[in-house]
Amino acid sequence: MRVQVLDDVHAFAALAAPALARDPVGTTIVASAMERALALPSSEPSWWFVVVGDDGPVGLAMHDSPWPPYLAPMPDEAAVAVADALSDAAGEVPGINGEERAVLTALARWQQQHPSTQVASTRGVRLYRLDRLVVPAVPGVARPASSDDVDLIVSWSFAFAQQTDTPAHDIDRLVRHRLATPDGGYVVWTVDGEPVSLAGFKPPSHGVARIGPVFTPAENRGHGYGSAVTAAASSRLTDSGADEVVLFTDLGNPTSNKIYTAIGYAPVRDFVEVRFAQPRHA
Repeated sequence: MRVQVLDDVHAFAALAAPALARDPVGTTIVASAMERALALPSSEPSWWFVVVGDDGPVGLAMHDSPWPPYLAPMPDEAAVAVADALSDAAGEVPGINGEERAVLTALARWQQQHPSTQVASTRGVRLYRLDRLVVPAVPGVARPASSDDVDLIVSWSFAFAQQTDTPAHDIDRLVRHRLATPDGGYVVWTVDGEPVSLAGFKPPSHGVARIGPVFTPAENRGHGYGSAVTAAASSRLTDSGADEVVLFTDLGNPTSNKIYTAIGYAPVRDFVEVRFAQPRHA
């Protein structure tokens, strides 16, 4: 088993294709990040990892500096190999994110290689897939977002990133790109013509579309708008031909897990985000 470390996303796309097709639900984050990188080249350094076994690729990972590397579901041996490759290629690693078993396996290997590494925080994330959509009865109507909504979506996207401690750089460009992307974009829930909630969605990759972010400003919460806009986005994706619709929730937020289950989403597997107390130089 060997790891190919690539700084060319085009080369990664060609090599990773069989693994993405084999598990399109489990690799949804890698697939969308890859497609974004293909469409919107960035000046930030990035590495793409493909673990290759006797029968082809068995594991995929990525690392966009300065964010923690991300591991898709993979065998334990592949996760160990990725941890070793990170030591050689990534230099400064602020944590490890991804599928829970892969992350915990890679983390154990990293701490074996770097005993001074201390974990500062751990956040559980659950991947859900749409089973049977249940549309909630909530006042208001859904509409697709347009270019007229750019300022609103950028503002709410920044607020979402701050609340969830997720990357906030380049949001303006990403929002504009998503609005212009066929089969991708945003749905806005409105009451009396006023926007009250938002759901973004990414176009299908190997048949799998993903919803996110879902954001409702604090003053509009408690009315079911987040459930309604998520259901509307889900319906749009299934109607447009997506084979699967998925989303992620924070396991520390019981409200979001409850509302997504209520509208027909079922858990698939758990992921985890681990942050180190200090970046470790390899």
